[in-house]
Amino acid sequence: MSIFDTSAQAGALCAIIALGFMDIAKDQSYIVFHDGKDDAGEDARHEQLRKKLANLGVNISFQTQSSSDKPLQPVILGRTGREKLQGDVVGDIRDLMNRLEKEVNSGKHIPLRGAYIGGLLSADCKAELLDPSILYCYAPGYREFTPEVEASYQNALEVTQAVQDFLQTEFKDGSRQKKRGSLLYQADPRPISTAAPKSTENKKLFGSVHGMTQSIIHYAGNADTSKVNMELALSADTCKVASCIPCSIFMWANGTPASAAHFGRGDNWNFPSAIFERIQMCSGPDQLEPLAGYPLCVKSWMEAVWKSYDAGKACLEKVSQTVLSEDLKHAIQLDRNQIPRMFLEALTFEGPFLSKMLNVLPEI
Repeated sequence: MSIFDTSAQAGALCAIIALGFMDIAKDQSYIVFHDGKDDAGEDARHEQLRKKLANLGVNISFQTQSSSDKPLQPVILGRTGREKLQGDVVGDIRDLMNRLEKEVNSGKHIPLRGAYIGGLLSADCKAELLDPSILYCYAPGYREFTPEVEASYQNALEVTQAVQDFLQTEFKDGSRQKKRGSLLYQADPRPISTAAPKSTENKKLFGSVHGMTQSIIHYAGNADTSKVNMELALSADTCKVASCIPCSIFMWANGTPASAAHFGRGDNWNFPSAIFERIQMCSGPDQLEPLAGYPLCVKSWMEAVWKSYDAGKACLEKVSQTVLSEDLKHAIQLDRNQIPRMFLEALTFEGPFLSKMLNVLPEI
């Protein structure tokens, strides 16, 4: 029998880890995104989540981010204490970022939601961009393959290819975008980029390497105080200028916390395939030898997931077990040694973290 028989069971594991993360990353800020369609409803759902978290001893607050804010700040930064990179440099490079934004919006034929592109921002007004999400397929270990996976993959593949084609056109023949002293260019070479398969053949799941994850891995060990990890939120359909919960956990684990986190989707979040294969070889927190030679940020992430899972369970232990759903009880009893791997596979059940948490966290 698989570990996750339903999406609700997978969502319960995601909810426990997110709950624990919020308990231990106490200075993390969170947003509610307003797009003008159902702002009151979004506020109400986030307030419901805030109350559920408070009942479990986890207190957070929200800031509002609207679609009109994006042109003012289209860049997501990792917080490093490098304050000078938060102001004038972003302002100087913003015109170039917005130029890309206008060009992709004027020529797009499909919605490019999720076109987050990782990179590195420098104090000398230079921004180096990597790729949009890197996609690859892998055999499931904890769930059954369903036809919805293939449909989701084809959508992700279409969007990713469209963004990649756009970037290749913009930066063809080594071209660079310049304005005054600012410079925007693509990294060359980009060693973790790979060609995605055309389908999830043989009933496979797929992983998606988000832009900020690429940035932290690609520039692993960056100690230059004049540079900071960044992610460009490209296209009008890429709405939230904030990090998803899986990215936020990874960023926090590596000393570059998200400037803001959202409770939207973190669907299929994963590492590059070579790293994921090594993670699968690790049998527990004391058996991480397969990661030798890989960036320390991977080991730090695994330790952060275990710590978040433990903290989430501790929060739930404060309440009567009679109020816990069967899905939460199932997630609490999983093999702790395999939690990081299970978390990655739980993320292949797509949906917003807001829904996953509201669906299973108890009313008290």
